[in-house]
Amino acid sequence: MMVVPGRPSARALTFWVLADAPGSPALQLTGAGAAQARLAVVPLGLPGEPALAQRIQLVTCEALQPDQRYRLTVSRDGTFAEGWSRTFPDRVAQGVPFTVALGSCFCVGRSRGIDACYPPKLHDGDADPIRFRVLAGDQLYMDANESTGLPILATAPRPLERYQSQWSSLLYGSWLGRSPNLMLADDHDFWNDYPHGSAWLLWSESRPGGALGKALDRAFSLFQAPLNLEAGHAASAGTSLQSRLSGEARSFQLDVPPLSFFFLDTRTGRTRHDSAQPHFCSPDSLARALAWARGLTAPGVLVLPQPLVESRASALSRSLGTVLDVNLPDYPADYRALWQAVSSAPHDVAVLAGDIHYTRLYSISREPVAKNRVYEIVSSPLARIPFSTTANAAITGKVQFGGGSARWTKLFAANPEATYSTISFQPMSGYLRLWVRAWTVGQGQAKLGWERSFTMK
Repeated sequence: MMVVPGRPSARALTFWVLADAPGSPALQLTGAGAAQARLAVVPLGLPGEPALAQRIQLVTCEALQPDQRYRLTVSRDGTFAEGWSRTFPDRVAQGVPFTVALGSCFCVGRSRGIDACYPPKLHDGDADPIRFRVLAGDQLYMDANESTGLPILATAPRPLERYQSQWSSLLYGSWLGRSPNLMLADDHDFWNDYPHGSAWLLWSESRPGGALGKALDRAFSLFQAPLNLEAGHAASAGTSLQSRLSGEARSFQLDVPPLSFFFLDTRTGRTRHDSAQPHFCSPDSLARALAWARGLTAPGVLVLPQPLVESRASALSRSLGTVLDVNLPDYPADYRALWQAVSSAPHDVAVLAGDIHYTRLYSISREPVAKNRVYEIVSSPLARIPFSTTANAAITGKVQFGGGSARWTKLFAANPEATYSTISFQPMSGYLRLWVRAWTVGQGQAKLGWERSFTMK
């Protein structure tokens, strides 16, 4: 059995459960007012799917009290597993931090012992706990060997088996249980540069909608996407559950007043970059993200798998699918629309992202007149595959988004072998203070590599 905490809210929690057999196990919730809580088991597998899928469930816990810690125990016939989580406050009080963690790119065969290095001591307590962890993509490398991290060139993965192997390992499973988790997909959760084919992976498909792509997407729906579902929506979903796993569990808004987060899936709804109407996400998801940015009443947080400050892939890479990935700028209409909305939002915006195998913090202002400021925080990798990326050495630069441009300034960039970041949002009188901290992983501890404080209005 295995329990992984998912999306919290002020009065509800979710837990992803891998049971030892199909059917509902016994549940016990402990914590403030737990006796009055409403618990429900939502099976995620469909009839006819493999036995493993029939054992995957989402447990929803509603009618809870705000800002309280809870423990869920799942048991059957003497076998049990447990997980903990914490509800949000109704509102983040002035002067009180609300901390989230950010990480991406975990190659299990190259782990530096993340399970023993998380959370950092600064946030390992009730005074300033990590409220949720953003895993921004490449949670596992479907196209890499689990032991070495080297590419698997000729044999397609068995998606459910790969997930079970990594998630049920003591190292990774223990780490997943140490924070509530919210997930976005990136390419290696499928294969390098998905949905484009890779010149090196003989088994990859060249277009979306193929049999393997659908199988990998279904595995994402069973293992990762459920963690993003709001408890009440999951419990009442009924026959709409599968569409919710493919929709609102991929791109969604999460509010903890005065904070507002928007998670935008730019991978699983992506077309080829050279299609007749190229999109890096579904039109509905993009429309909701644009409306969110334009309607902000306080500083906002946009969460993406890939950075907004990026360049188009080379012409050779785009045509041959060789090494470098297709990036968000390779979808000019969507890229322009997102940049225009974010850079002209009524309040400052922090962008959280992963993917690029180094960690950085950029401050960005639109040219020629900046209506607001954008901060982009990229955290990568949690465990580096054998191939590394060198941090951009430039101090400043320009990003072009069609009909506009913005100037970025580097506040920090580094190439640790394994790292994650914590971002603390602290509402103050008339502004929001942010603390960004990058933690390097190794030797059984998380070492503070760098920190920076700034304000958003």
